Amino acid sequence: MARQQRITKSLSTNAWDDAMSEINNCNPEKQNLRRQRINQLFTTWAILDSEDEQKETLEIIESVEGISI
Repeated sequence: MARQQRITKSLSTNAWDDAMSEINNCNPEKQNLRRQRINQLFTTWAILDSEDEQKETLEIIESVEGISI
């Protein structure tokens, strides 16, 4: 069980690193499109989620190293 958790965490970390690399190293047009989609996501989040859910999600996002909102 512990081995599976280490593997899953390692895979998640690698996936996160790959995603961040893709975001930071893509062309400006693609970055702009991503920014627009993130804005849409947060707008939807603000409208549909309760305040408690929003706080919980924000705590999770802020707990990830290298992320700031």
